[in-house]
Amino acid sequence: MGSVDDAFADLLAGRGLAIVTCRDSRIDPLAVFGLEPGDAKILRNAGARVTDDGLRSLALAVAEVTGRTDVTFEPLRDDVAKVLESPLIAGGTMVAGLVYDLPSGRLTTVVPPCTR
Repeated sequence: MGSVDDAFADLLAGRGLAIVTCRDSRIDPLAVFGLEPGDAKILRNAGARVTDDGLRSLALAVAEVTGRTDVTFEPLRDDVAKVLESPLIAGGTMVAGLVYDLPSGRLTTVVPPCTR
């Protein structure tokens, strides 16, 4: 059985870099920094803010695994519920929660599709 380090090794950025940037699709952070796909993890959000979740993403993207195994992705259910409950999302919008397994390329449905 592999270590926690082994489990995350392929998920790390090739150059150990992460870029936090605005979600504006006109920004091409790889081109701006002269990087190639896989060199850096690109974290995009409105305003390029570093949130608690952003810190977790940064740690998983570029840091050596610290041995902590309590990183969980269980909040996916809460996130789907938040989207479904938001008055900002139009009625009739379909929402689901899926997890993508990078090594296998498989999607696993955690929260089946629901309509707001």
